Amino acid sequence: MNINEIIIALSFVKGIGKVKTKKILTSLQNFNLTNEEFIDHIKNENMIKENEIVFFKQYLSKADKILEITNNSKIKVINYFEEQFPKQLKTIPNSPIQLFIKGNIDSLNNFEKSIAVIGTRNPTEISKKIVFEIAEKFSNKDYVIVSGLAKGCDTAAHKGCLKNNGSTVAVLAHGLHDIFPKSNLELSEKIIVSGGCLVSEYYHGKDPEDYFFIERDRIQSGLSSSIVLVESEIDGGSMHTINFAKAQNRNTYAMRPVSNSNSFLGNKKVIDDKIAIEFQNTQHLTKIFD
Repeated sequence: MNINEIIIALSFVKGIGKVKTKKILTSLQNFNLTNEEFIDHIKNENMIKENEIVFFKQYLSKADKILEITNNSKIKVINYFEEQFPKQLKTIPNSPIQLFIKGNIDSLNNFEKSIAVIGTRNPTEISKKIVFEIAEKFSNKDYVIVSGLAKGCDTAAHKGCLKNNGSTVAVLAHGLHDIFPKSNLELSEKIIVSGGCLVSEYYHGKDPEDYFFIERDRIQSGLSSSIVLVESEIDGGSMHTINFAKAQNRNTYAMRPVSNSNSFLGNKKVIDDKIAIEFQNTQHLTKIFD
């Protein structure tokens, strides 16, 4: 049996998510089974309904084709049960069960020196400049910069890191067959060439859905020992990453608001609630880390 094929095939079965898939695979004594032996096991253990097994068998061939395309696209696939799977992701709540990686997989395994730099898609010019500076300075200290390849703060973080030819990780909310926004296609290619990677828990061909963008935020924080928030509204997407970081016991930092506008209310809240340590500017943040 091919574990990655099994995971993808199970994802097509209605009602079977990551949690149940992990439970099914954890119940195995070993993975040296044929597909038929695996099916017999889950049937005997009543882990899947009879009608679901019929669909599962059909989905195996579909999963096999996806993996073939994935391999031809030079995308690596690793799962929760493999040694290469990032250890820091195994311990977070609702950990991903499978990762698809394009680029340097080693960039995912530098946890102590990985920082997620996050913020709004529509930052002020000051925030955009500071995001770029933070990524530039910390990559110069051999930190891996983690972000989400979205426009705005994410884009500035990746670009700041690449100015030093540093290693940056982009966590995507869809399969690696496409790039959103399209304007960051060239940036995504530079990330790979510079020794970083694109990573997603969604298989090749899986288009984004709204909740995927929230799900991917837990991976951004999960891969990082520290999270740096530069600018966010109180209901901005970055606040999901902050909440995940809190649940994951990650170090969190937020820039002091440079204005009273709504675009910094998220910063104010996490500082006032003592969820994040306040920093004033790039130099101040650097001193805190030193």
